[in-house]
Amino acid sequence: LAKAGQLDRLAAYEASCEWLAEVVMQLPAWYAALDEVRGHRCVAEGNGVAARLHFDQARRGFQESGQPRDVARCDDNLATLQL
Repeated sequence: LAKAGQLDRLAAYEASCEWLAEVVMQLPAWYAALDEVRGHRCVAEGNGVAARLHFDQARRGFQESGQPRDVARCDDNLATLQL
């Protein structure tokens, strides 16, 4: 949604992800997923510095959760990030 410029839909997705992370699941990987969503929003808004912080946090959360594919995706996001 961020890459497609659909920020309204992204905001709804982010709110759903936040609710799942904070209220329902309360597991580290869900917090990491929320940070990844926020990183993509920041990229779409042109805020590369904030995006880097969110992708870094997401990467750490996925690493701690033992999810190597998600870590690799965050690495890719960080590598392509333009500051």
